[in-house]
Amino acid sequence: VKGLTRLACCSIAASAFLSIERALSQRLDKVKTDFQAIIPALEAMEKKAPSEPTVKYFKGKESYYTVLDETLETRVPEILHWGTSDKLSAVIGEKYVVDKYIPERMKKRIMFKQLVLKDDFGIRQKETDGQNLRVTKFLPDGTDFEGNLIIYGDKIAYLSSKKELTAVVIESPDIAKMEREKFYVLWNKL
Repeated sequence: VKGLTRLACCSIAASAFLSIERALSQRLDKVKTDFQAIIPALEAMEKKAPSEPTVKYFKGKESYYTVLDETLETRVPEILHWGTSDKLSAVIGEKYVVDKYIPERMKKRIMFKQLVLKDDFGIRQKETDGQNLRVTKFLPDGTDFEGNLIIYGDKIAYLSSKKELTAVVIESPDIAKMEREKFYVLWNKL
């Protein structure tokens, strides 16, 4: 009887082991299939021509901080902002702008030029332009939109409304040049 008990235990253990082995094998097959499905996309990214633009998409409130921090990490002489100061600060907080972003930008000696709606935060910013390496111009009365555009180096960042909380960053020398030219066409007319 003692030998039969051992045999039964080993038989149960062996069947459990085979069941686990089959489950793991099925999961491994699924991972292999999933990986094979993304290989073409990975290869396409690897073969991307150096002249092709790069597009990054971010979602959520943190995406705004990610983009704004990136503008400070990119070694550029100036950052151009086209948008709405009130609505942007409603997402990121005036404290972030005043206590973190402006001091970091000034420490790096990055000029900031902005075309903004004539809103409360924009008006307060304009009052301190000279102290903050910044020049503010107001968009014409009647202009109204939700988003923001930031041009820095070869990158353009579009920050959507507070409702959407989406950021799209395009890295392209050609597109950045075009957006910069559009910015200055309007800048020079105001």
